[in-house]
Amino acid sequence: MAPPLDGWAVEWRRTPEGGVPYHVHAAACIFAPKPGPKRAKLIDDHNARELLVNGVEPCNQCSPDVSLGIDL
Repeated sequence: MAPPLDGWAVEWRRTPEGGVPYHVHAAACIFAPKPGPKRAKLIDDHNARELLVNGVEPCNQCSPDVSLGIDL
């Protein structure tokens, strides 16, 4: 599967300390929150791979790990 044209999005979960990355989505995923300062931001392939390898969960619907060639 080819990467989406819009790139990738990381969804943040708010915590008292600020926030932690929670899910990685394809930017066009219907379950990805709209990019903004509080919930999500657009990232490139390198950052998406790094987050997935470091334990951030991939979205179950758009499967960014499969699209990026990462075997989790």
